[in-house]
Amino acid sequence: MLELWKKFRKPIDTKAKDFPGHLFLDFVDDGQIAPQLAAKGYVRELGASSLKGIVDREIRGKLMKVFKQGKELVKDELNDEPLPKFDVRVTRVSSDISNNVVKRVGVKAVQYRPKAAAQEAVDS
Repeated sequence: MLELWKKFRKPIDTKAKDFPGHLFLDFVDDGQIAPQLAAKGYVRELGASSLKGIVDREIRGKLMKVFKQGKELVKDELNDEPLPKFDVRVTRVSSDISNNVVKRVGVKAVQYRPKAAAQEAVDS
Protein backbone atom coordinates (compact mmCIF):
# COMPACT_ATOMS: atom_id res chain seq x y z
CA MET A 1 0.00 0.00 0.00
CA LEU A 2 2.91 2.33 0.70
CA GLU A 3 4.31 1.73 -2.80
CA LEU A 4 0.94 2.60 -4.27
CA TRP A 5 0.74 5.73 -2.13
CA LYS A 6 4.19 6.83 -3.35
CA LYS A 7 3.39 6.11 -6.99
CA PHE A 8 0.24 8.20 -7.04
CA ARG A 9 1.84 11.02 -5.02
CA LYS A 10 4.44 11.67 -7.77
CA PRO A 11 3.83 14.57 -10.16
CA ILE A 12 1.85 14.03 -13.34
CA ASP A 13 4.10 13.64 -16.39
CA THR A 14 2.01 13.60 -19.55
CA LYS A 15 5.07 13.29 -21.84
CA ALA A 16 5.98 10.01 -20.14
CA LYS A 17 2.29 9.06 -20.02
CA ASP A 18 2.67 8.81 -16.25
CA PHE A 19 -0.78 9.56 -14.89
CA PRO A 20 -2.65 9.54 -12.68
CA GLY A 21 -0.36 11.34 -10.32
CA HIS A 22 -0.29 14.29 -7.99
CA LEU A 23 -2.99 12.94 -5.74
CA PHE A 24 -3.29 12.17 -2.05
CA LEU A 25 -4.27 8.58 -1.31
CA ASP A 26 -5.50 8.29 2.29
CA PHE A 27 -5.78 4.82 3.79
CA VAL A 28 -8.46 5.40 6.41
CA ASP A 29 -7.76 2.94 9.25
CA ASP A 30 -5.21 0.80 7.41
CA GLY A 31 -5.42 -1.61 10.35
CA GLN A 32 -8.75 -2.74 8.88
CA ILE A 33 -7.70 -2.59 5.24
CA ALA A 34 -4.62 -4.83 5.49
CA PRO A 35 -6.39 -7.85 7.07
CA GLN A 36 -9.24 -7.45 4.57
CA LEU A 37 -6.78 -7.60 1.68
CA ALA A 38 -4.88 -10.50 3.21
CA ALA A 39 -8.09 -12.48 3.59
CA LYS A 40 -8.85 -12.00 -0.10
CA GLY A 41 -5.48 -12.90 -1.58
CA TYR A 42 -2.62 -13.82 0.74
CA VAL A 43 -0.83 -17.03 -0.24
CA ARG A 44 1.54 -18.16 2.50
CA GLU A 45 3.98 -19.81 0.08
CA LEU A 46 4.33 -16.61 -1.95
CA GLY A 47 4.55 -14.31 1.05
CA ALA A 48 4.22 -10.56 0.62
CA SER A 49 4.42 -10.77 -3.17
CA SER A 50 0.95 -12.34 -3.19
CA LEU A 51 -0.39 -9.18 -1.61
CA LYS A 52 0.81 -7.00 -4.49
CA GLY A 53 -1.75 -8.54 -6.83
CA ILE A 54 -4.61 -8.11 -4.40
CA VAL A 55 -3.60 -4.49 -3.69
CA ASP A 56 -3.55 -3.85 -7.46
CA ARG A 57 -7.01 -5.36 -7.93
CA GLU A 58 -8.72 -4.09 -4.81
CA ILE A 59 -7.22 -0.62 -4.46
CA ARG A 60 -5.39 0.43 -7.62
CA GLY A 61 -8.17 -0.88 -9.86
CA LYS A 62 -10.87 0.87 -7.87
CA LEU A 63 -8.81 4.06 -7.68
CA MET A 64 -8.37 4.09 -11.46
CA LYS A 65 -12.11 3.63 -11.95
CA VAL A 66 -12.89 6.60 -9.68
CA PHE A 67 -10.07 8.67 -11.21
CA LYS A 68 -11.40 8.12 -14.74
CA GLN A 69 -14.81 9.42 -13.65
CA GLY A 70 -13.22 12.85 -13.09
CA LYS A 71 -14.34 15.48 -15.53
CA GLU A 72 -11.15 17.51 -15.83
CA LEU A 73 -8.43 16.93 -18.41
CA VAL A 74 -5.21 15.51 -16.95
CA LYS A 75 -2.35 17.91 -17.67
CA ASP A 76 1.03 18.73 -16.13
CA GLU A 77 -0.24 22.09 -14.86
CA LEU A 78 -2.35 20.23 -12.29
CA ASN A 79 0.90 19.65 -10.37
CA ASP A 80 0.66 23.28 -9.23
CA GLU A 81 -2.84 22.77 -7.77
CA PRO A 82 -3.84 21.30 -4.41
CA LEU A 83 -3.82 17.50 -4.34
CA PRO A 84 -7.10 15.75 -5.08
CA LYS A 85 -7.79 13.46 -2.11
CA PHE A 86 -8.99 9.88 -2.42
CA ASP A 87 -9.97 7.82 0.63
CA VAL A 88 -9.54 4.07 0.81
CA ARG A 89 -11.58 2.44 3.55
CA VAL A 90 -13.34 -0.75 4.53
CA THR A 91 -17.12 -0.55 4.58
CA ARG A 92 -19.62 -3.13 5.77
CA VAL A 93 -21.86 -4.54 3.06
CA SER A 94 -23.71 -6.80 5.49
CA SER A 95 -23.11 -8.23 8.96
CA ASP A 96 -20.54 -10.73 7.67
CA ILE A 97 -19.28 -9.11 4.46
CA SER A 98 -17.10 -6.02 4.11
CA ASN A 99 -15.53 -4.43 1.09
CA ASN A 100 -12.76 -1.97 0.23
CA VAL A 101 -14.05 1.31 -1.18
CA VAL A 102 -12.15 4.11 -2.92
CA LYS A 103 -13.82 7.51 -3.03
CA ARG A 104 -12.73 10.97 -4.15
CA VAL A 105 -13.38 13.29 -1.23
CA GLY A 106 -12.03 16.69 -2.21
CA VAL A 107 -8.57 18.21 -1.99
CA LYS A 108 -5.70 18.17 0.45
CA ALA A 109 -5.53 21.94 0.88
CA VAL A 110 -1.98 22.49 2.16
CA GLN A 111 -0.15 20.47 -0.49
CA TYR A 112 1.02 23.14 -2.93
CA ARG A 113 4.20 22.51 -4.86
CA PRO A 114 6.83 25.09 -3.86
CA LYS A 115 7.46 27.61 -6.65
CA ALA A 116 11.27 27.24 -6.38
CA ALA A 117 11.03 23.46 -6.81
CA ALA A 118 8.67 23.89 -9.76
CA GLN A 119 11.12 26.27 -11.46
CA GLU A 120 14.06 23.89 -10.83
CA ALA A 121 12.08 21.07 -12.45
CA VAL A 122 11.48 23.24 -15.52
CA ASP A 123 15.16 24.29 -15.72
CA SER A 124 16.54 20.74 -15.53
